[in-house]
Amino acid sequence: MECNKGQNLKNCNCTYPGCDKKGVCCECLSYHLGMKQLPGCCFPD
Repeated sequence: MECNKGQNLKNCNCTYPGCDKKGVCCECLSYHLGMKQLPGCCFPD
């Protein structure tokens, strides 16, 4: 499966400026769920 980072960035509500997972949803979800957190995409704009 190919990552659609460019398309994902258009809809990403991550507010952390230094985030290296921005636009890479699979890594972002894995990281946050592993920390028992919800990523920004789970919240409205």
